[in-house]
Amino acid sequence: MSKPASHILIGIDGGGTRCRFAIKTNREHHEIVLAGANTHTDRATALTTLKEGLSALREKAQLSQQDINEARCYAGLAGIVNRQQAKELEQALPIKALLIEDDRRGAVVGALGTDHGAVAGIGTGSFVARQSQSGLKILGGYGADLGDEASGCWLGKMLLGRTLHWLDGLAPYSDLIDAAWQRFDADLETLLTFAKQAKPSQFAELAPLVVEAASANDLNGRVLMSEGADYILRCLDALSWTPGEPLCLLGGLAPHYQPHLPANVTASLTPAKGTALDGALLLAERVAENAGALS
Repeated sequence: MSKPASHILIGIDGGGTRCRFAIKTNREHHEIVLAGANTHTDRATALTTLKEGLSALREKAQLSQQDINEARCYAGLAGIVNRQQAKELEQALPIKALLIEDDRRGAVVGALGTDHGAVAGIGTGSFVARQSQSGLKILGGYGADLGDEASGCWLGKMLLGRTLHWLDGLAPYSDLIDAAWQRFDADLETLLTFAKQAKPSQFAELAPLVVEAASANDLNGRVLMSEGADYILRCLDALSWTPGEPLCLLGGLAPHYQPHLPANVTASLTPAKGTALDGALLLAERVAENAGALS
């Protein structure tokens, strides 16, 4: 006779900026927050954060290490790019029923639950997904080097590129261009040095300049926000999403695209049911006893 699945569920939402952990038993629910855990840029630090988080959950819930080892756990982690990478992390942690994936599925399930609909996750990075009777399909989320269109990082890069185009006479001057140029002391070398060394989060710190400028009807700001909105629309079209079907905008930047989307799209906007951490807990319930898959 097989042993019944543990009633203890652990969900992990491991973003590049912060890593959130939750544990749920029959009686209690506990959460903690630690520093970011991007497995692509720093696997060792991410693994340390995961171990520290699991230990902190055990102490907070007053459980034994065996209880943790036998729990069912789902972790959505930034930077996971293939199954082998996830499997290596799974083997480095003590939990037997553990499934690690990238951080997009947890966000979708948290927002939609089991309902059909689409999600545009736009923060420092980006992805667009749709959940339907055919399953879950996700577009984007490939990282700052080659993707993450419409994201905060992307907007920051596009702003600097447009500033260079202004210097070359290829883009019009505006208050936004002036704000970006003055941020680097109106010095080309300072701007280029920043661009060479900056992390995605540092590029994303420029995104509020674009959002505020677009709100003030700045030409360059409107162009950049419109280009980001166009990417979201093209993804929705590729996913066969149609107006009237729920659409959730997730992430700090996503709501700022609402004024740049067509009325028939904004009419479909629906508040998210929950967070990515909520989604991770829901997915933990479906983690198979031998892990490596969802039941």
